[in-house]
Amino acid sequence: MHTHPSFLQTHTTLKLSLIGYFSGALSILGLAPFHYPIMFLLGFSIVLYLLECSRTKKQLFLTGWSYGFGYFTCGLYWIANALYIDIAKWWWLLPF
Repeated sequence: MHTHPSFLQTHTTLKLSLIGYFSGALSILGLAPFHYPIMFLLGFSIVLYLLECSRTKKQLFLTGWSYGFGYFTCGLYWIANALYIDIAKWWWLLPF
């Protein structure tokens, strides 16, 4: 039987989802232009641990979904960066 840290002993779905979201956002630092691959490994390791701590299928799904949502929403800078080539023409496509 695995023992989990005290803050995860009484974990709720919201707590796991928020930590999953921020670990997805942390994983973005492994991509260019930041180039910190250890951050990707850290963020992914955190979400794997959270998935192991999940007690129900709902928590399992929402934790994984939150990680992916954090990863892709924080990674939107790639889209914006590509559109800055001709900003006068493509300004309306910027996601934020």
